[in-house]
Amino acid sequence: VNLVVAQRLVRRICTKCKIDDPVPPLALVNVGFSPELAETVVPKKGKGCEKCNKTGYKGRVGLYEVMEIGEELRELILVGASALELRRKAIEEGMITLRGSGVRKIMDGVTTIEDLFEAVPSTHRFPYLDLPPAMSEMEVMAEMQALAEANEHAGDFAIFRGAGAYHHFI
Repeated sequence: VNLVVAQRLVRRICTKCKIDDPVPPLALVNVGFSPELAETVVPKKGKGCEKCNKTGYKGRVGLYEVMEIGEELRELILVGASALELRRKAIEEGMITLRGSGVRKIMDGVTTIEDLFEAVPSTHRFPYLDLPPAMSEMEVMAEMQALAEANEHAGDFAIFRGAGAYHHFI
């Protein structure tokens, strides 16, 4: 075996009705963006138009993870290394994960955060709370602070707006 490939399909945002869908930088960091990129990236969404039958999406695009089995990975496999160790080594050698591929598609305005989470679930289980879309960013931050103080995993959450509401992932 020289190569291992994983793939997932995500919905492609309609190019005719694509609009900005800004989210707080913290949400982008928790999705997988670096803090620096999170400050500059503005995710997109489809508003809905005749071309996409008012769905905001037109077609699908692939997310890919390709792991080339080089000498070091082959040695780890032969000595019975865990899947986690193999994954770490592959990433160290330049493998782009499914999540990383999705992050690039979000950055390029091809798909949404919600579609990435559907196609590539987080390794954490995130209960969520829908917050009203009319909440100001200040109110959302206050709500996040209150939830973080009540939660032992205070740093393990992201918040983003989707389907007209804020989703708070703890």
